[in-house]
Amino acid sequence: SSDCVRQLNRDKDPDERLPLASAETPMITAIDFINENVNGHMGLIHGGMTTIIAHSTMSLLAAANAHGTVVARSLNMDYRKPIRTGHFVKIHAWLYHQQDNELKAAVHFYDLDNTMLVEATSNISIS
Repeated sequence: SSDCVRQLNRDKDPDERLPLASAETPMITAIDFINENVNGHMGLIHGGMTTIIAHSTMSLLAAANAHGTVVARSLNMDYRKPIRTGHFVKIHAWLYHQQDNELKAAVHFYDLDNTMLVEATSNISIS
């Protein structure tokens, strides 16, 4: 929807923005419950677990849209707000660049009030 696109594009560099409602843009949207088993500090998800979720979501999206093995070459994380355990998060990931054997992916995590919690980007190689 256009609200989702506006939310995903907020504060983004032009190359990392989700194209407007294109059916050709590979994208995953998920809802995840963050349980207490992934605490870093009491009531907060461990940053490493957040990284694993971000990396796995972008890699899954790349693997589903590439012909070959995908390998993440870089991962950049921007932790904007703490993610509380015992709550749901919305996760939106999309591919925003593909050229030859290189993909670029982005992911955002939001709470159910639509506050951005985490954003990440990854450069992915296809072999």
